Amino acid sequence: MSLASVSAGPGCPEGAPESFSEACAQDDTLVDGYWQWGYWVPGLIRVRSQFLELPLVMQGRAVWYAPGPMEATAELHGLSLLAYVDGAASMSCADIGLPVWIDRGYGYEGPFLVVDCPQLDDVYSIIVHREEVIEVGWQTAQEWGIQSGGWQVTISRIPPAMATRLNPVRLDDWFLERVEFYPQVETLTLDPRPIYRSPSTWRLYGKWTTFEAPTWSAWEHGR
Repeated sequence: MSLASVSAGPGCPEGAPESFSEACAQDDTLVDGYWQWGYWVPGLIRVRSQFLELPLVMQGRAVWYAPGPMEATAELHGLSLLAYVDGAASMSCADIGLPVWIDRGYGYEGPFLVVDCPQLDDVYSIIVHREEVIEVGWQTAQEWGIQSGGWQVTISRIPPAMATRLNPVRLDDWFLERVEFYPQVETLTLDPRPIYRSPSTWRLYGKWTTFEAPTWSAWEHGR
């Protein structure tokens, strides 16, 4: 059985710290599962699951940032939004510094520049429980007309002319098939902390890697 389907167990109070009840693990660590925003997360994901190469075209929910943080995050990461419709937060940190396009059902808008991504212990809940695929800035949310629950959207990591030839993938289902968790052991060595270098380079597991926008070859093979 995959960790991704493991529940808190019978008698473990929903949303309470693990130490609240004898029915829970009682260690209040993330590795063997934790409650977050009322959702059960079965474990702590590995750093490589925070940097997955996402599908070229995918579907899920779009939500928005409050006024200011998107622009501030872009500046923090040494990125400029001048040539873009707005900033965005992708569900993979590998997309920071790269463009995406968003379709709410009226055709693709963009490009948006990815300037942010979820922190490690938030990734699972945001993708699986909240079913999010993108977060947009306050300016875009105002233009779209803010609505409770956000918007169901299609996201493309390639230009729209190519995206229309591919079938969108549900991001939450795709992620559950690939997410990797730390082993549930008493003594654990954590993955090295990623180090960012603008605009799209990261040090992961001791090696510097520059992420690039998907190529024509990737589109041809439907990756």
